[in-house]
Amino acid sequence: MSRLRATCRLGLLLAGLILLPSIAVAQNAYIAFYLRFNGQPFDGYHATEYASFLFEPTNPDDPWIQSTSYVMGWHQGSDHGLVGLNGNGGFQVAGVGTYDPVTHCVLNGANLAPGELVLGDTVAISVTLNWDYCPVGVAAHSAGGSTGSFEVYGGNADRSFGGTVDSEGGITYTHVGAHGGAIPHDDPVSISFFPDAFSVVQVGGRTSEVGQGIQIDTIANTTIAMNVSFFRPPNFTVTLGGNSPTGGTVAKGSTHVPMLEFKLDPATAQTVNSVTLKGQGTGNEQVDVSDVALYHDVNGNGRVDSGDSLLASSTYPANDGTVTLNVAPPFAFSGPTNLLVTYSFNTSIAQRLGGGLAVAFLPFFFIPAVRRRKGLMLSALAMIIVAGASSCGGGGSTGPIEGGTSSYQATLTALTISGTPRTGLSLQGGTVTIAK
Repeated sequence: MSRLRATCRLGLLLAGLILLPSIAVAQNAYIAFYLRFNGQPFDGYHATEYASFLFEPTNPDDPWIQSTSYVMGWHQGSDHGLVGLNGNGGFQVAGVGTYDPVTHCVLNGANLAPGELVLGDTVAISVTLNWDYCPVGVAAHSAGGSTGSFEVYGGNADRSFGGTVDSEGGITYTHVGAHGGAIPHDDPVSISFFPDAFSVVQVGGRTSEVGQGIQIDTIANTTIAMNVSFFRPPNFTVTLGGNSPTGGTVAKGSTHVPMLEFKLDPATAQTVNSVTLKGQGTGNEQVDVSDVALYHDVNGNGRVDSGDSLLASSTYPANDGTVTLNVAPPFAFSGPTNLLVTYSFNTSIAQRLGGGLAVAFLPFFFIPAVRRRKGLMLSALAMIIVAGASSCGGGGSTGPIEGGTSSYQATLTALTISGTPRTGLSLQGGTVTIAK
């Protein structure tokens, strides 16, 4: 038994001696990187860091050897990461690169102070990170055979690039600068998109007119991955409805008064997203109109029936202003469809007040102080005369004077159908009059 134990001990000792050289060879020198960013220790646990080194050559006449490695050994909450290197000698840190985990923009720093690697030792190196650049890219989509192009301008040709988009959404780059899309942090960048002659472009929540481009000017303070879509706009016609109201006189306080009916006739199924109207007439839409409503006129008779559904409602923000009725959820239609615009009026209507009344005060204000008493009676008389004239129909502001009529008319100026706006419309309804 004693001989067996001795033999085992001898075998373990020999094995240990055999492994010693390999352990020594595998031994590394380490560089511990302590990174700082924005005045705080940088925790690289969630980022990927690379380090670029310059190593002193054995022959002093040779150039220093450049090498790149990844910074490893990060632990969550750690204030440093390690790089293991198998070798001895002098070195410099030419650069450390990583990215900000919030903006995903690239950070960079360097420490060119000479250091010395010794196998088995760890050398601590501090590096301050600074903003380098933010990547800017384009992801394209096409539908309905649409094509287009784009241009990313980063301040000079070196940072810029551009290309074309085919009908499948594929990108062909026509030119790329040496650092195309690498825009220095906080620098301006301009991105332009151009649809073909029969298409529209949609990007950043905006949709162009047919054949028109969109330019987006922004600042590169985060990584930008711009999604752009090229597609054919919805094919439909819009005309006055067959029973669009021609006008008439209604009483104060009337509700659901038909103002305009228009007909949508699509080539394929579409959705209504919004309707924009402009108010006009002698009345004050902001004060007099309590509700502007959009209905699906199911039977197309030009008035609200029990079977008609309310699609949207709002109010005018200003007199003779515009109002956009946003339809949510979007209203789907696949064939000829009549939509009806109605007004509901307040029980009191803003009156017209003679503009000459204010002028009547002018003689009083421009009479010198020593003569005001003598001129007071004359000014009062002028005020009475002008006020009396204004009550007979003069002037153009609003006030509490009774009498006369107010008129109202609604005009369709724009539509958004299936996410694509169509502007420049001018479909007018009849004129509705209210006696004051």
